[in-house]
Order: sequence, then C-alpha cells, then structure tokens
Amino acid sequence: MEITTFTNFRNNMKAYFEKILALGQPLFISRKGGDMVVMSKSEYQSMQETFHLLRSPKNAERLKQAIAADKANEAESKELLHE
Repeated sequence: MEITTFTNFRNNMKAYFEKILALGQPLFISRKGGDMVVMSKSEYQSMQETFHLLRSPKNAERLKQAIAADKANEAESKELLHE
C-alpha cells in the first residue's frame, strides 16, 4: 500500500498510473478535503464481484468452506468439458 499527497500525485501522475497498473495495487492519496483511492479498472471490477458474491450469507459460507477445503488439500478437482 502506497500513500502520497495530492500535490505529489498531480506532479507525477503518469508514473503513478503506470505503477498502479503494473503492481495491481491501489494508491492512497491524502488531501485536505478527504482522502482518495486510485486503482485499476480490473481491480475495481474484481472487488465489486467479490462484494456481490459475499452479499448473500449462504453464498459467503459456501465460499468460506470451499477455501478451507482447498487449503486443507481436500478440494475435489473436476475436468471441464470441451466441445
């Protein structure tokens, strides 16, 4: 997580944009009127998808169980069908 001032961001915007895209991490910008976050579109969409999947308590529990099974090497692997 990187934090910078608004002035520094404005003066080095191109370099910050390239870094955000290359590292896939957000940039936090501190400013008097309120702090901001800049992130890539793909990271934002991924975050929105995660929020959507976790919105349902039942689905969140299923995902939690699947992650636990995977970490314990108990997950079942299946082949995808190809036409």
